[in-house]
Amino acid sequence: MRIAAPAETAYETAPQDARDLIDQMVETLNAVPEWPARSALLLEMIDALDIAMTADGIEDDEDEGEEDEDGDEAGYADDDFAEMMTFYVGAVLERLGEAEMHEPEQAAFYMLSCHPEHLDAAQGWLGTPGNAEAFESFVDANPDYAAVLDMIEDLYLDPDEIDE
Repeated sequence: MRIAAPAETAYETAPQDARDLIDQMVETLNAVPEWPARSALLLEMIDALDIAMTADGIEDDEDEGEEDEDGDEAGYADDDFAEMMTFYVGAVLERLGEAEMHEPEQAAFYMLSCHPEHLDAAQGWLGTPGNAEAFESFVDANPDYAAVLDMIEDLYLDPDEIDE
């Protein structure tokens, strides 16, 4: 499946310190060209973003110590993290500049991008016979990724689509 270049850049809109982190991640990923290994590195990046957001005080102080509706301790809003995470994932993938999608791990992270072109490529790849099953196997084998995907789906789910 062909991956179209994003029409708009996330990387160029990022502050310099964020660009430095993105460049470092791209350099690390380029040294590991196989997507199964890259997926572990990208999950580590997502965990680091989560830790950094908490450490930087991007928490909702009024909810500190309380539990959210899932029973997790409340902190910064999942929406804030999801938006930041999709931006960083999109910027990293943008800088990788890949032209083709071949693996479920690759599609999994393109699904987390802020770029519509990346989402389109991932969804197109999933439409090829057998690919959706490979993607589901990846998700089932990677609970950390599954949790991130659930958060993203919750963020972008149309409230009118929720079954009552």
